Amino acid sequence: MALAPLVISRPAAGLLPAGISAGNAASLLGAAAGTTVIVASVGPAGAIWRAWQGVLRTRRAQWASYLGAIVLAGLATGAQRMTVAQASPIAQWSDGLQWAVLVVLLLLVFGMFGIIADIRRRLGEDLGPPIPDEGLDAGVDAPDFVAGEARSGRSLRFSHFRGKAVVLVFVSPDCGSCIGLVPQLNRLAGQHKAPPIVVIVGPGQGVDYADRLSREIRLVHDPKRKIQADYEVRWKPTVYLIDAEQKVALHTISNTLPDLEDTVDGIGHRLGSDSILPKDERSGDDR
Repeated sequence: MALAPLVISRPAAGLLPAGISAGNAASLLGAAAGTTVIVASVGPAGAIWRAWQGVLRTRRAQWASYLGAIVLAGLATGAQRMTVAQASPIAQWSDGLQWAVLVVLLLLVFGMFGIIADIRRRLGEDLGPPIPDEGLDAGVDAPDFVAGEARSGRSLRFSHFRGKAVVLVFVSPDCGSCIGLVPQLNRLAGQHKAPPIVVIVGPGQGVDYADRLSREIRLVHDPKRKIQADYEVRWKPTVYLIDAEQKVALHTISNTLPDLEDTVDGIGHRLGSDSILPKDERSGDDR
């Protein structure tokens, strides 16, 4: 594209091969530049996509990404309207390649918007989900347990997960925050390379998690609160991240998808006040 003014100038016009006009030569140069952009974008696009897979979990600041995509789409449309219509096949092919370049650049910038938004969120005031004072400390061995999977009836031994990170989620049938977390758990379970999720349901009357949770999530009932006691769970929903060596990596009180994702990423913060706890979870130990 930078050489286009030289090609279409009168002195250079005589150097063009027969049958190729100056306009078509400029289109070919633009197409060559566009091809170079696409080829050069393969590496960065792969890196951005790998980072974007993690950022897809974050939704708090993603409106900035959508706004950036809309603005770029508007600029691309305006550029198309300003393009001089040419009937030759070379010009049409060049115009199509131009749009391919715009799409590639749009995707790259869209991905960068999301990554920047995620970095701003993590470096800003949001420190991640709260870590309660109660519960097992990081680094201790996660208690093993054997229980029946509620939907399949098969025996589930927690030690069988050794070698991979596991997310344990403690909920109650009558816990409003836990019920609201179900769609977020399903979304987390459906993500690429999501860790195994085991939901442990305490006693009580209320929602049937077996009908609402994704089949990719293991469901265990804990009617006598034995597993809950072993993990020193007081508040619901409590989420434990257990590492591949079956040691506690982190435990948090998570009420949203970003909270869940931050827990999986090992992000959380401890506060001395219970003001961070769900409102309907402050009245007793068995909620």
